[in-house]
Amino acid sequence: MSPRAAAPAERFLRELTAEIERQIEPVVREYVSARGSVDPLGDPAALARRMVALVPEPSAWNEVLGPFYATRGATTALGGISRQALSERRSRRTIVALRTADDEWVYPLFQFDDGEVLSGIAEAWQALDGVDDWTAASLLVTPQRALRGSSVVQWLRAGEPAAAVVAVLGRVRARLAR
Repeated sequence: MSPRAAAPAERFLRELTAEIERQIEPVVREYVSARGSVDPLGDPAALARRMVALVPEPSAWNEVLGPFYATRGATTALGGISRQALSERRSRRTIVALRTADDEWVYPLFQFDDGEVLSGIAEAWQALDGVDDWTAASLLVTPQRALRGSSVVQWLRAGEPAAAVVAVLGRVRARLAR
């Protein structure tokens, strides 16, 4: 890491560490007060691993699609579902899942919304079935004229109807199939 990049990284780490300590301290005190022990929290290293699982994975695609979760991060972000449940969602195309060149699954963060998949994303993803998955994912974050210049994700986050997205993406898929 260059000295120029090191300073912001060090500052980020200091701020993150301080914030974790600030937020975990009352939780630990509550456990001690209510139960007399922190044992229910488990091993500190295991708790740290679960926390780190929620940190997005670095990727060259971050510039286009934003950061990604690996499988562990996605299962954690979805409330601790099993890997099997996540695999089932992938096969039903109810979650945007992308296979990397090294045969790993990654999940763009743009689709997560407070422990769930953003409402309407499954329908949008299914509407693009048959299109290369990486291309399809990029279409979800690309502004669409037919959606008043919003991307699919922006449209859905604004509470707009998924049916409009499905219609637009159906036309896009048809154009790509030519």
